[in-house]
Parts: sequence; structure tokens; C-alpha cells
Amino acid sequence: MCTNATQALRPLTSSVVSMLEGKVAAPVLDSEGVIMTEEKIEAMRKHFKGDEDHSVGENITKSMSI
Repeated sequence: MCTNATQALRPLTSSVVSMLEGKVAAPVLDSEGVIMTEEKIEAMRKHFKGDEDHSVGENITKSMSI
């Protein structure tokens, strides 16, 4: 949960502290250790769409400079 590469998918530090202190129950993870909500899925889509757009732009720039 805290090791997700995408910042939007990681819990806030205050949430983690609350879980460690027992003030809030830690979420139940699926068999792969992933909690997926619609918000998180959308954040992943945006993140990877941005990477894809950036890569395409770099490839076009490289092609034009050759």
C-alpha cells in the first residue's frame, strides 16, 4: 500500500500513523496486496496516459532531429 509507485495510490502519512496507532482499521487487501477504488484506477489511467503522451512527444522530437 505505501510502496505504490504512483503517489496518488499511496495513503497519506497521517492515515498510516492512525492505522499504526490503532485509531483506524487498516484496509483489507486483495491477494496481490492491492486496494483498488474507482479514484485510484482513474489516477492510474491519468498517470500512464501522461507517460504515454510524453513518450510519443519524445519520439517525434527524436525523429525530427535525425
